[in-house]
Amino acid sequence: MTPSPAIECGGTPHGTQFATSDGPDIAAHTPNHEELWRLTLDVPADDCWKRAELDYSPTGRWLAIEAGDNALEWRKDQPTLTIVDTATGAVAAQLPKSQGSLNCLSWHPNDNLLAVSTLKGQVLLVDLATDDVRTLMEPTGLPHAISWHPDGTRLVVAEFDIVDDDEHNTLHFIDATGTLLWQATGFDSAPLLLTWNHDGTLLASGHDDTSVRLWDPTTGHLKHTLNLPEAGFPRQAFWVKGLAFSRDSSRLLVVTSDSYATLWDIATAELLSSHQAEWNAERGRALLSRDGTTLIGQDSEAVRGIDPTSGKTQWLITPPDETWIIDVDAHPTTGHLLVGVSEW
Repeated sequence: MTPSPAIECGGTPHGTQFATSDGPDIAAHTPNHEELWRLTLDVPADDCWKRAELDYSPTGRWLAIEAGDNALEWRKDQPTLTIVDTATGAVAAQLPKSQGSLNCLSWHPNDNLLAVSTLKGQVLLVDLATDDVRTLMEPTGLPHAISWHPDGTRLVVAEFDIVDDDEHNTLHFIDATGTLLWQATGFDSAPLLLTWNHDGTLLASGHDDTSVRLWDPTTGHLKHTLNLPEAGFPRQAFWVKGLAFSRDSSRLLVVTSDSYATLWDIATAELLSSHQAEWNAERGRALLSRDGTTLIGQDSEAVRGIDPTSGKTQWLITPPDETWIIDVDAHPTTGHLLVGVSEW
């Protein structure tokens, strides 16, 4: 069977199912491209091109479908979040537009809890076991990024705010009830990305001036600030696009929107390598292979496997004629790649 055209793609952690979106049409397939189910979102006809983000839960039981890049233009009665039972394709829950357009989301490790932040400035908790939606916190600014700790005991909320023309940035650590555990303030660049190392002992935040900060999650103390080289132009004009820890947490890969890739030693905060990447990082995606030896860079023209130390391309995947690559995802166990391709 021919796979569906895709504007977004994603796969379950165990690799038995992957989903693609093409406008409002969501389809799930086996790795052999056998269709399991298909769902069409109820959106206005002129909104059908809009991108729908796909996020599987940790066990793959649920699929969260976010409304897309231009959710603010959707009708007020349209849901901005749809959660689907991946065994049947049935809709399990929806978050109405009245609760705010989504900014970001994070699945809890127990699979039934989903934290979402909205452009209204709320952080909500969707409980699929009880069909309950409750407010965890309402920061004064905009939650740019949220991420559950790997053991599920706390949620990090990265907030950006402007007060009297001054920029205020805060990291909040809260528990599943919304109780504040600690917070970090005083840094002058907005945190855009949050990434945990594999055992949850270190949190990396990527910022809008290409800096990266490493945090101790038990105390909230800042351990290191990684400032990228100037490279002949102001770094403040760009931002962190991708963060990835190696499996042993000894190294951190940082990719910025101007397509620079840097590799850092975590213990010493030493810059190990820096090079101009060979793809358009601003409009693509950056991953680190499971063994930490390959940087996977995706843009519309190709998916490249790159040596993160030398910057040299090791392998190349190109799309068929009259198509372009719109997304890539990696299986967390096997490392196999899922590449989404769309037709002109």
